[in-house]
Amino acid sequence: NYSDSRIKPYHPYRIVYNTIGADSWKQPGDSITWEVIVPEEGLYTLTFKGRQSLQRGVTAYRRLYINGEVPYKEMNAIGFDYSSDMTNYTIANSDGEPYLFYFKEGSNTITLETVLGPFGGILYEVEESMQQLNALYLKVIQITGQVPNKYIDYEIRKKVPDFVEIMDKESQRLYKIIEQIVSITGEKGENTSLLEKMAMEAAWLAEDPESVIEELTQLKNNISALGTWLVRISEMPLEIDCIIIGSANSELPRANEKFYESIYYKFIRFMSTFFIR
Repeated sequence: NYSDSRIKPYHPYRIVYNTIGADSWKQPGDSITWEVIVPEEGLYTLTFKGRQSLQRGVTAYRRLYINGEVPYKEMNAIGFDYSSDMTNYTIANSDGEPYLFYFKEGSNTITLETVLGPFGGILYEVEESMQQLNALYLKVIQITGQVPNKYIDYEIRKKVPDFVEIMDKESQRLYKIIEQIVSITGEKGENTSLLEKMAMEAAWLAEDPESVIEELTQLKNNISALGTWLVRISEMPLEIDCIIIGSANSELPRANEKFYESIYYKFIRFMSTFFIR
């Protein structure tokens, strides 16, 4: 990884293995274990220097084990927010106060396991909504066929009595899911835009069921896109550079390089293309 000279080890043009994870560490159940040597038994803070730069609008979650055990219930789902730059993620409570972890003298293990965290419930709700919408879509095409004639009145409201109720219910459900995602990630983004699009379409169709004839292809595409969304949102990529074990008042090293450092090392790397073979 050449992106930041503060990554250790770092070399401006030679290949060195300095980070782990990212796109290869994103599926629920995937885990990485590090062995660390602690010089003295005691309580320490724990900081992971890394970034989640692959999924904008997604918080990647990990379960933390120390020596094979989850030290606190809060460690079952630790959030790593999106950041395009290397960040010091200190494990802390909602007030920003770092947790203290017990380490014995000598060899210890630290494990991070990929979990869905609060996104688990969100994925369940979206999948349920997709199934309801798909079942309703199938009822409609049983009446209209795949290519409906816009000059025929198919009487959707009469022949599919629960059409309005289901569309309205699923629209409200999707809007609530969007609110949940924003409360977790702090922003709307590409991961909420599709849900919002589907929620808006469901709301329109609830108000005017007969317009489904014109919206049929778009409805099918949006439902299919929900399936793709479910797969993508369940991926929780995270890249780790190093682990910092310290005292409660210890100062953390700077996580990323300054502008002039970036220019300097980029220049060296550029020049190496002419002289290094």
